[in-house]
Amino acid sequence: MSKNYKYIIQEDTTLTDLINGELSLFKNYSNDGFSLLRVSQDDKSNLDRIWDAYNAVERKTYGSNYTFGVLSFIKNGTELLLPEGKAPLELVAIGGKNIFLKQDDFVGFWSKEYIKLLDDPKYVKLQGIATKLGASTSQIINNSISVWVYVRSLDSIINLSSFVNFLRTESGAGASSFSMGLNPIKSPEDILQFGQDSVFYHNINEEQYTPSYFHKHIQQNDVVFIKFERLGLKADERIDDFIISRDKLAGQIYDFIGLVDTCSESFSSPETDISINVSGRDLMKLFIEDGSYFYPQLFVEGSDKLFFNPQDTSRWFKRSLIYGTFDYIYFYTMQSIRDNLGFIINQLSNLGVVDNDLFSSYSDKKKEIINITGANQDYLEWNEVNGIWQIVDLLVDENISDRRVANGQISRPDGTLLEQINKICDDSFVEFFGDTYSDKYVLIARQKPFTKKAVQDYIKNDIIEIESKDILSIDLQWEEEYYTWYQIFPKDMFFGNDTNVSLGYIPIVYFPTIADTFGNHRLILSDNYLSNQSLVGDTEGKNRDLFKEAVINDFSFVIDINQMLPFTRRGRIVTNGDRRIKKNTYIRVVPTGEIYYVDSVGNTFSANNKDMDRETTIDVSRGMVEKFIKGDVICKENPKKYTYWDVVDVRRIQTTLISKLTQLSATSVKDTPIIPITNNTDGAASVVNLKNVTRANFDVNEDVFNFFLNRKQFE
Repeated sequence: MSKNYKYIIQEDTTLTDLINGELSLFKNYSNDGFSLLRVSQDDKSNLDRIWDAYNAVERKTYGSNYTFGVLSFIKNGTELLLPEGKAPLELVAIGGKNIFLKQDDFVGFWSKEYIKLLDDPKYVKLQGIATKLGASTSQIINNSISVWVYVRSLDSIINLSSFVNFLRTESGAGASSFSMGLNPIKSPEDILQFGQDSVFYHNINEEQYTPSYFHKHIQQNDVVFIKFERLGLKADERIDDFIISRDKLAGQIYDFIGLVDTCSESFSSPETDISINVSGRDLMKLFIEDGSYFYPQLFVEGSDKLFFNPQDTSRWFKRSLIYGTFDYIYFYTMQSIRDNLGFIINQLSNLGVVDNDLFSSYSDKKKEIINITGANQDYLEWNEVNGIWQIVDLLVDENISDRRVANGQISRPDGTLLEQINKICDDSFVEFFGDTYSDKYVLIARQKPFTKKAVQDYIKNDIIEIESKDILSIDLQWEEEYYTWYQIFPKDMFFGNDTNVSLGYIPIVYFPTIADTFGNHRLILSDNYLSNQSLVGDTEGKNRDLFKEAVINDFSFVIDINQMLPFTRRGRIVTNGDRRIKKNTYIRVVPTGEIYYVDSVGNTFSANNKDMDRETTIDVSRGMVEKFIKGDVICKENPKKYTYWDVVDVRRIQTTLISKLTQLSATSVKDTPIIPITNNTDGAASVVNLKNVTRANFDVNEDVFNFFLNRKQFE
């Protein structure tokens, strides 16, 4: 029996839009929507599920369609089935863990476009089969690259692939970057084409130095599209033409989309050498260089002092002026993460950096204004999506959709927009990053994917494997980060009347066994979020309890994802070039039997005469032996199945705190990815409050702790 994912429709749509929409999970039904309607489970088809969501008026309107087995209108909240074999896995991934309900054994929370590629059997490096020669293994590696640049001064996309002698991309925290060295030409007429080979020259006149063609024309904010070695996918085509048609931009599998920062040229007279270097960053550059300033239209209307010659049609004016419903958005808090990010991106989208026509081939794949909560028609009509923003998507994890920013500093924006976003997406709970997936740049806000369920779900699917034959070097060490005790300070925007209120809400939790073994390390953090549920209730006391419960859940989450750190490894792995590896995903290191989280990826290509080198450098962390992630191994010393999340009984901490600190029953705790362990020791773990001390039996699970401490996971 085939497995089905359950997908929740996020907004009213049609069957056609659902199937053909950009980043659609149902693309494999593009030519057969009727088959999607017939998918059934528990004697209920997708057609029936769509029908069940209709009200009486809608059933009267679409009744005849339902009789004939066709319904085109699908309502928000409808639960549809998607067969596992039909799911484009790469599309399942970015948007967040609860895009799918819990169904069978997979929950998607990674980059949708990336998982779609991973699921494609042709998403492999195009290279020869490895050959065994005695004790050695040889393999043919394809080191071709593709670099296209939209050059504003020429209003053309030029192909630099044949001229690149060095190329490096770095993708990690913050903005990703690229740098490349180019061989010079004086003009395109200097290029001689022989089949797929290009020969070019650049005469140097020592009496009169003139800028080379590339240095003269490439400038700041020209758009760069980079691909490394060939893949088996048809979409990964290579073009030899010097001028690339704009209709070729869409549908490609890019590794990096970015903007130029500098194009420098150096000339050495004795050797008569010219070197050109082009460097830049990905589209996160737009958030770093732009300041967090927005002017509510209310404050400037009728004023002749703030702006000189204001023009409603000016893109800069639209970017800087807040118009419509959101005159006050940055003067009060408690907005959701999605609405805050959507607001910022909508404002920036007015400034396109490049002309709209550049991305004409993207057609209906272009991004539209993000419809945020409370947006009125004036707001939607005022803002535009221009230029580079047409190929930028925002995806927000359903797990954090209920988050309301309770940090008062957000109402006083200063610094860069990225700094403002980091206030919205608190790194203790939320990851915010951007990366290139297929032919678009995707901004992602999601819950940190370090829970047991998150990791187990991901590794059940096809992930990138690093095999021995591809490893050039490996340098690993035990994680030095760990925490002995935890303290959380919630941002109490509504309920607190004094500065010490947080100490009265949530006590310190510490673990004596960890302290005795490793030393005393503390983790103190502020919780910038308040669950939307705590804003409603019949009484102040109930509101307070809901508030406390929300913070306790966050507190438990932080303990849960950090408890295993002393027993994990981190380091650097250098391999033969593999462009498929993306930051903020997991990889499988076959020789060690471990799963690692990718913190950053560097890809390097160099060409010198006939020699070409291609390497990928991966910085990794949270390395865990895979069989103790799955929990399917019975230990020799103790007939139990251990996992890295069994070091501490987080569920007990959570329920104890709720029971002690609120009037809510511990059974009211929502389902979380925290899994309780079966046995605990009688350790002397404590919850410490400045006003009282509550003893509780939730120190480490001694059997599990000692198992990992003594490195039994490698036996």
